[in-house]
Amino acid sequence: MHDGVDSIVILNEDLHRITLPDEEAPSPSVAFAELEHVPLVLPALPNGMRETIEEVAAEAGVVLDVRSGSNTLGTLIAAMRAGIGGTLLPIAPIQAMIANREVVARRSSIRRSSGRCFSRYRG
Repeated sequence: MHDGVDSIVILNEDLHRITLPDEEAPSPSVAFAELEHVPLVLPALPNGMRETIEEVAAEAGVVLDVRSGSNTLGTLIAAMRAGIGGTLLPIAPIQAMIANREVVARRSSIRRSSGRCFSRYRG
């Protein structure tokens, strides 16, 4: 962190491979290497979640096949439903879709942290 700036982690969350129910058997997790050359729709750059996904891919030597990018959940889901590709998301915003069996979520090895930064200087 920079001088005069502190941070605190508020949330750690796993990203999940999200697909339509008929696309794959619903095993509980997916190895990151299984995502190589699989069509994906991901958040558009610049985006912290996308940057995390790209960093993990580079470290693992996995070549991602990103077909489309958007920073809205609705557009990512619409692109997935249109058959463009699956996506990687935290499950919190799509829990109702999972419960209704509209999508299948498989835990990936990607974990992201969200936090807050604040200045030590007041006044």
